[in-house]
Amino acid sequence: MLNSNRKIFVYILIVFLILIAILLYLNAEAKGFPDGHLTELDKAEKPLYYFTSILSFTVGLFFFYLTKFKSNTYVKRFFFPTLVFLVIVFLLIGCLDWYFITILDNGSGG
Repeated sequence: MLNSNRKIFVYILIVFLILIAILLYLNAEAKGFPDGHLTELDKAEKPLYYFTSILSFTVGLFFFYLTKFKSNTYVKRFFFPTLVFLVIVFLLIGCLDWYFITILDNGSGG
């Protein structure tokens, strides 16, 4: 298995990913006005938040599975490529969200 410092890092990362998943899910559920109206921005961001939440939760569970049940060489082979993939996907999702924020109407009146 992994040495203790790496295991601690991976467990902290797992907790971080699960917390991100929960916060993004709650943010997606809280979108819109109190009367239920969704703006263009809310309609575009809601599926994005759900996708990111599911991805974070799934990768967190995958890292837990790797750390707990797989050998050290297997973990080294899959952990860092998966982490790099996750960072790239989060950057792409962040860029897409920034695009939505700058282009779509967010419902702020004047």
